[in-house]
Amino acid sequence: GGWIVWLLFTVVTLLAFCLDVVLAPAVDKFVLRLEHPEQLYIGADDTLTIHVQCAMNRYPIKLDVAVGVNDKLRPCAPIDLHLSSNGTATGQCPLVPVRRGLGQVEHLVFRYSGPLGLIRRLSRRPGNWTVDILPNIQAVRDAAISAESRAESGRFLRLNLHNARFRLRLIDPRGTVVDLA
Repeated sequence: GGWIVWLLFTVVTLLAFCLDVVLAPAVDKFVLRLEHPEQLYIGADDTLTIHVQCAMNRYPIKLDVAVGVNDKLRPCAPIDLHLSSNGTATGQCPLVPVRRGLGQVEHLVFRYSGPLGLIRRLSRRPGNWTVDILPNIQAVRDAAISAESRAESGRFLRLNLHNARFRLRLIDPRGTVVDLA
C-alpha cells in the first residue's frame, strides 16, 4: 500500500514541474530596452532605466534584474521588477561614477520563477552600452561665477555709495541751490 502513495506523489510532482515549465515564458520572449544618459559626471549621480516587455505573459511575474558594470561605475543592488498581466515593467538603477574614463554596462542578468514557483529561469544578456565619465567642473564653475558676481555687486555698491555722497545740485541764475536727488 505505501508504494502506491509514493508513486502517486512522484507522478503529481512531475506533472506540477512539467506544468510550471510549460506555463513559464521562455527566456527569449523577454525584450529589454535601456534608457541611459549620454555623459556622466563624477559627483553627479544619474539613472539607468530598464524597460522589460514579455510577449507571452499569462500571469504576473516577478523579475530579479542585476546590472553588471565595469570598475568605473559603482555596482547597484539587484532590481525587483513586477511584470503586470500586460507584460511590461520599468525599473531604475542608480549610476554612480567612481573614476573618470569609459563606464560600461557589461551585462544584465535576470531571473524569474514559474507560476507555481517550482522552477527558476536565468538569462544573461550583454549590456552593450558605454558612457563617458567626465570630471564635474559644474560646481567649480558655479563657485567662480558666484564669486565674480559678488565682486561685481561689491563694485556696484561702492559706486552707488559714492554717488549717494556726491549729490547732484543745480545752481540757478539767482544763486539758489536746488538738490536734484
